[in-house]
Amino acid sequence: MQRQNRFGPATKPPSQLKLLTVKVGFNQAQAAELDARRGHYSRAEFLRAAGLDIKLMAAPSSAAVTTWAESARIQACLTQINAIAYSLNNIRQADGVESAAAELLARSSEILEAFKEFRAEILGGPPV
Repeated sequence: MQRQNRFGPATKPPSQLKLLTVKVGFNQAQAAELDARRGHYSRAEFLRAAGLDIKLMAAPSSAAVTTWAESARIQACLTQINAIAYSLNNIRQADGVESAAAELLARSSEILEAFKEFRAEILGGPPV
């Protein structure tokens, strides 16, 4: 299936589209009971899973969420280091090994700082 534009998520295949809506009414007590049982899930997601006997995924632990968020900085460091390596490889392919070596020498302090930042992110402290 092809996207119509490059923004937003890719369109789902027809077999995954939700084409039917079922309206269900609840009184105040039933709505409160539903909200107490559903936890962090949306009402629709919880009712769909209950009606179709589908097991919902457990909520991630707060430690996992924190780790996920903090790993973004490490990923940014690795992306920066990868970008440097990519540009050096392009120079090597276009202008030869000597030009790449000269560029590597010129950018060595930048690369060293990127690695120091990466190591600091892993250890969770200031750059060493």
